Amino acid sequence: MTVETVLQGVLMEIGLDLPDAQIGGDSFEMRQLRGMMNAAGVDIASRAEWSRLYTDWTIGGGVSSVALPDDFHQMAEQGAVRIDKAGFRPVRAVVAPEQWDFLTRRPSTQPYYHLRSGQLHFAPALPSEGALVRYVSTNWVDGGDHITQNGDSLLIPERLVEKGAIWRWKRQKGQPYDDNLAEFEADLIAEIKADRGEA
Repeated sequence: MTVETVLQGVLMEIGLDLPDAQIGGDSFEMRQLRGMMNAAGVDIASRAEWSRLYTDWTIGGGVSSVALPDDFHQMAEQGAVRIDKAGFRPVRAVVAPEQWDFLTRRPSTQPYYHLRSGQLHFAPALPSEGALVRYVSTNWVDGGDHITQNGDSLLIPERLVEKGAIWRWKRQKGQPYDDNLAEFEADLIAEIKADRGEA
């Protein structure tokens, strides 16, 4: 599905008859809808590790730190970093800054990584094989982090973007939206489970 399909669903539900609507249009209604659909998309993308948002990143050997990509949101929950060689050699995460400071002063054969100030740090420095990193991207639209036109494809469930925009529209217009919000939240949980293969 594309943004056009989502937009038509939203328009039908909120009662706007705009059959040739373009999400990139300059009318007040389109600017509002675009903002609400983008707000819904950002919210949905940040609430789970959607499988279609995973990005694999290869880092060369011999480095002790690299800048995080522009589309970085968070590290994958499981096996986010591993040494890039045959087999699976995980690099363990260190969250606490004081623990990281200790580890950098006490060399270990066990590799660790730490996120700080927009950088991914390694201790010890990566071996020559480098590392493979899996992270969750902020790009929930195919090619970006917000919708701009009807032909954009979404990497998160389209029906959630539709429902998220609908309850936001109703709230902004002073209409009852509690049922829409509750339905959105229930569907969000169901979609997260389905994406993880738990449904």
